[in-house]
Amino acid sequence: MQPSKFAGLFGLAALGAQAQVPPAAEPTMLDPIVVTATRSLKPEMQTVRDTIVITRTDLDAAGNLSLAEVLQRNAGIEFRATGGPGQPGGLFIRGATSGQTLVLIDGIRVNNPLGTTSIENIPLEMIERIEVVKGPVSSLYGADAIGGVVQVFTRGKKVPHFFANAGYGEDNDWRVSTGVTGVDKKTADGIRDEIAGREFAPDAAKFGYSSHLDLQTGRVVVQTDAPAEVTERLLKEHPDEIELRDGKPLEDLFHRRDDIPSFWGGASIQSGGATCSTGFTVRKPSGARLITTAAHCYGVGATVRTPTSTFVGNVTQRGTLGSIFFWDNRDVELIGGSSYAPRVYTGGVFSTSSRGIVGAGNPVAGFTGYCSSGQTSGEQCQQTVQSTQAIVCTQTGCKWPIIEYTGGPARPGDSGGSFYLPSGSTQAHARGAVIAGDGTTSYAEKWSRMSSSMGVSIAT
Repeated sequence: MQPSKFAGLFGLAALGAQAQVPPAAEPTMLDPIVVTATRSLKPEMQTVRDTIVITRTDLDAAGNLSLAEVLQRNAGIEFRATGGPGQPGGLFIRGATSGQTLVLIDGIRVNNPLGTTSIENIPLEMIERIEVVKGPVSSLYGADAIGGVVQVFTRGKKVPHFFANAGYGEDNDWRVSTGVTGVDKKTADGIRDEIAGREFAPDAAKFGYSSHLDLQTGRVVVQTDAPAEVTERLLKEHPDEIELRDGKPLEDLFHRRDDIPSFWGGASIQSGGATCSTGFTVRKPSGARLITTAAHCYGVGATVRTPTSTFVGNVTQRGTLGSIFFWDNRDVELIGGSSYAPRVYTGGVFSTSSRGIVGAGNPVAGFTGYCSSGQTSGEQCQQTVQSTQAIVCTQTGCKWPIIEYTGGPARPGDSGGSFYLPSGSTQAHARGAVIAGDGTTSYAEKWSRMSSSMGVSIAT
């Protein structure tokens, strides 16, 4: 036996096998992805514009410099301060003025009207990366980007990032910075949209909420009167992004009897001791917006206000009343001089809810499903139009042809109020304006008579 020979052969075989193993592949360096040059995700090498990327590694190697000094050193941008340390200054790219160099922080413009920007107050510890685009990009960002764009991307967008730094230099020059970065605007807006939807808990809609992004803590501050079991899921989903504060119940500061600009239809108005309701926002061929009410309510030139004395407008045009030619009588007038929105109040007499007006036309006799909205009765739906050729005679003369309807009587103060056909849960089509009633049967001007006599179209 020759064991040493076999051992040697085995060793050579093992050596040969080892020699055949290919060397480990070197890691591939991917081209940085940039967004500023095209406002879309693209590799840096695929952009046609001169783009410079300053990474977090570059910032760490910069030492105790300011953002302005980093831009000067790494991107060749000129920075001219307007005062001492911490004072705002101007950035200049390729000879363009400071007002032609756009500065963005997480996509938000931070230039002020004087052409300066306070980048001196942004610590490097807050920054994840910087993208600098040299040359005109006004086609993407507007006239203030003729010279170029500097975009700063901050750190800690998902969870807060804490930092502290201190430095000391010549001539007793020292610098200290500390702070925390929080969620970015997109994340914060997403959280606030979720809160506004009030679907994060079965009883969420029963309570009030206010929210804002606290720029000092970087968290979304939510103030609410909702109990813990309602907000529990919200806090579990965003434990680091939300700061919850107890608050008192919130309520709207307006309603149909205390309306504010832009005024809606179905709201309470007063002048000279008479109370009526607004109808619909309409538009003149010139583009001017006005709001309707009944002509028997006020005279031309009358100043109209809400019950709480908020100025609604002045009567600018009034339909004919009292004519023996009753087909000429039109119980509609226009109020102008303020701002008016194409919406009508829904719900009760102190409601803040509304529908948007999306069109107008005449109703159909025999159809059930119309609604009226006025300051006295609030919203009444499932009205049935009995006729579109009715005639009604009151102290201000006879009107014909008009709408006669039943299903919810109009009462004093509802005159001028909206008569409409609801569409879905948020929209409505104008059909006329309430003018009279006897406690059982009510009457309304038709939209076609209103629009033709006043020379208006419906505002949408």
